[in-house]
Amino acid sequence: MDERGDGDGHEDARPSGPAPDDPREAAGHAARERHVRTARRFFEAVPPYRAQFERDGTVSLHFKEYRYWPDRAPADATEWKPISIHQSLEQAERRLRHITSPHIYYDERGQLARTPEPDEEERAVPENPWRS
Repeated sequence: MDERGDGDGHEDARPSGPAPDDPREAAGHAARERHVRTARRFFEAVPPYRAQFERDGTVSLHFKEYRYWPDRAPADATEWKPISIHQSLEQAERRLRHITSPHIYYDERGQLARTPEPDEEERAVPENPWRS
């Protein structure tokens, strides 16, 4: 298992350091680095969300997630995770607008209002749970 892997065949796609001295190993290293860059470019090129028509006539909404697999095609590093299922494309599009649009606030008269100022707790930088 690669020390950057999680044990299920998935490896982190961070740069793996300098190329080895052995020419054969260096060629394999260069090929892997190209594979990682291709996977990352594909991931960055596709939109963050997609709607998919299902066989039963519903429409599912998905978001993209990056997981690099060295033994698969670069496009396979982009996985689509389901968010919701809708009866029509219009419903899925409405949900997507809710997900991607900024928050809108109204005052007591129903007029657009300024965004409320965040309090001290909301401005605080969250602690990283993985650091001790």
